[in-house]
Amino acid sequence: MNLRLLAAAVLALPVLVAVYLRAATRSRSAIGVSLVAGAGIVIGAMLVSASQPSPSAAMPARPAIPTLEAFRPIVAGSGSATDGRSSQTTAALRQAAIVTSPTGPSDRTGETALAASEPRPSVVRFRPRNGSRAVEAPLEVSVRFTQRMDRATTTPAFSVVVDGTAWTGKARWAETDTVLVIRLARRLPAGARVQLVVSETARSAAGKAIVASAEAAFTIATPPPAPVATQRPIVVPPSVAPPRAPASGWAWPLLGRVTQRFGQSLTKYGYHEGLDIDGDTGDSVRAARAGRVTLAGKGDSCGGIQVHLDHGGGIETWYRHLSALSVKVGQQVERGQVVGRVGDTGCSLGSHLHFGVRRSGTFVDPLLYLPPR
Repeated sequence: MNLRLLAAAVLALPVLVAVYLRAATRSRSAIGVSLVAGAGIVIGAMLVSASQPSPSAAMPARPAIPTLEAFRPIVAGSGSATDGRSSQTTAALRQAAIVTSPTGPSDRTGETALAASEPRPSVVRFRPRNGSRAVEAPLEVSVRFTQRMDRATTTPAFSVVVDGTAWTGKARWAETDTVLVIRLARRLPAGARVQLVVSETARSAAGKAIVASAEAAFTIATPPPAPVATQRPIVVPPSVAPPRAPASGWAWPLLGRVTQRFGQSLTKYGYHEGLDIDGDTGDSVRAARAGRVTLAGKGDSCGGIQVHLDHGGGIETWYRHLSALSVKVGQQVERGQVVGRVGDTGCSLGSHLHFGVRRSGTFVDPLLYLPPR
């Protein structure tokens, strides 16, 4: 503080006050009074300023912040930086470097590091399982991965090969994109060898390549041969067995593969008293011969929806496991007329037609009546 300036201000202050009081008592103009008051205020401000310490004298110079090139990494376990700074100072510099980085702070670095630490995906299992034999022909096959997969690369990487030929199907994803399912466009043939292959082009959702290609193989079951020693003999009275000729007025009720013949026991339902003809639900079932409808609906407990026709002379035909009816009781139908639709009702293991022929109340082999094809 300047002692001379302070002393001058202290001596001048009483004089100014006296002048002001004298001017006020003599009713001088307001302008004069204002000038005197202003001078007093200015002198007071000078006194206050003179009493404040000088900034340059009170505060030390601020040290310069070191550049990014100036700090070095902390040596693990030493508790100090290699350039002599304390660990707290170095940590602060690291934080400052993140904030003032030209590219700005980013969480992507952490995400990239996390993605880099994730393992590469691999195959957990196939369905049907590798090495399975005599598998009932599946409608779908699938593969499960260890993590979520990228659909665009993994779907075409999964292929189905049947006896050396690529098999087509429709793909769908399940369980948060960890399971890829292929619904086959066609039924797998009996006895076929099927390979399921995932190539190395499959990628995870994070873009990781699969560890290695994977493969599984299984075989489709073949129908067992017809039992010979254990099956019951076919009993057809010679006197009522008609000649097997197209001129007899008979026709096949459904053009499909015969999956079980008369007298066989290929299913849990035991001895078979008709023909099982393969077909899809909704296929037309036609009258094998002209006749009159005696039943249209449910009859016995196992036949499901069925139609019975009376052809006269003690001969009847039965059409079982239907999904829909096209005739009613008492109606006269012609050979080849639609009487119903293939279905899976009653004691059935899949869509098909059970066709039976009765002669005088006894079931006989329908192939003795139907024309060859």
